[in-house]
Amino acid sequence: MIDKIHKGDKEAYLWIPQHEVEPSALQQIYDILQHDGLVSHLAIMPDVHYGKGATIGSVIPIAGVIPSAIGVDLGCGIFATRLNLKKEHIVGYEKVIHDQICRDVPRGFNDHRDISRTMPFAEELDGKLLQEDIGLKAFKPLENQVGTLGGGNHFIEIQYDEQDFVWIMIHSGSRNIGAQLSSLHIKKAAEKKNATKDLEWFEFDSPEFNEYLYHLNWACQFAIMNRYVMSRIVYEAINRLIPCQRTLTIDCTHNYAQALEIDNHKAILHRKGATSAEQGELGVIPGSMGSSSFIVQGKGCADSYSSCSHGAGRKMSRNKAKEHIKIETFKEQMTSVYSGSIDMKHLDEAPDAYKDIQAVMGYQKELVDIVYELKPLININFKRFKVPSISGCRQGYLHWGLPNASLISYEINCASELRGRTSQFWKTIILFVRHSSHRLCYLKRSISMTIEGISRRLITRD
Repeated sequence: MIDKIHKGDKEAYLWIPQHEVEPSALQQIYDILQHDGLVSHLAIMPDVHYGKGATIGSVIPIAGVIPSAIGVDLGCGIFATRLNLKKEHIVGYEKVIHDQICRDVPRGFNDHRDISRTMPFAEELDGKLLQEDIGLKAFKPLENQVGTLGGGNHFIEIQYDEQDFVWIMIHSGSRNIGAQLSSLHIKKAAEKKNATKDLEWFEFDSPEFNEYLYHLNWACQFAIMNRYVMSRIVYEAINRLIPCQRTLTIDCTHNYAQALEIDNHKAILHRKGATSAEQGELGVIPGSMGSSSFIVQGKGCADSYSSCSHGAGRKMSRNKAKEHIKIETFKEQMTSVYSGSIDMKHLDEAPDAYKDIQAVMGYQKELVDIVYELKPLININFKRFKVPSISGCRQGYLHWGLPNASLISYEINCASELRGRTSQFWKTIILFVRHSSHRLCYLKRSISMTIEGISRRLITRD
């Protein structure tokens, strides 16, 4: 660790100098340190910044659940896959690939109109039962939502590594349904008035605790499926132009909860903008628009609860970025990247709105090793812009077979070059089972799979 914060007998371990933490985020750390449910120390990642209720970039062990300390976009995460293409194969085709992806992947508030290829995935997730259970008024059909990018800082990028191999990277989560589920439970928790505002919580084994964790698990599965479907669409957009194969695939979630025991006390580890970094586990840490991203391997640092940052982390609010960042600077920083998002509307996502990713990586050398550094070639952001319509392109992606959602959840974190080693993916994951009586319960399952076996199944499925 780099720094510590004390409040009474509680501590926060920081992987960033305390003076670099913005005052509003620092106050949130002090608020969490006084929470009655806190079981042990906090782990604060180097990308930490202010968030609703709790800081983004924090790992919090609680004897229960604080809905706002897991985040609004439940299951949000990063999907990355490497292709057997080199940078030289796609240089000159950036606009063609960019425009085709924009036609095939709905962004912002848009969704899929042709549901023939997304329906099987929606049926796998059983969203209609969820809708009946909680009565969401604005519930959009899952077959329209799955495989869509969404808004905020969500993105699709085509990148390349030090060996010039091309990568697809996708940042997205559980879309509107995840946001509604999160808001629903944050409101329920607020009614309890049992903690500082926005830190209200559900205690272990209460009905609200079980219901929240069931919905969280469902949203995480949807988010993983959502990224997977988008990755297939993007891959097919490239594959039609330049035939290629995927050689390495990683998916990591950074807004979720994990069950564990600390000093013989049950706890729910809240990861809000933090990625699992177990020993030998592969993860993805994206930078800002125009900057490097990193494929990393975890070191299993106990003090961080085997966690690392989930990105660069904002240094400016969206409003502040729009006030202070010059469009000329933004354009200059993006000269090597093809994007339809280099304009006034996207100033809040400009590189200067975020922390320096190189500094963030330097602060977490104790947490992860860098495997690959990726640089962007093509960037697609969420805001809408006109893309030339080409007859047949909207329906151009191929029909694929249905993967098993549970297999995706457990098998997606794989790496062919690490065959023979054991990867612990979601070492202790909470699984929830709905019984016919509609009672909720959860199981704690230890999942350990070899990289070789995972890779073989993925290759077979694709």
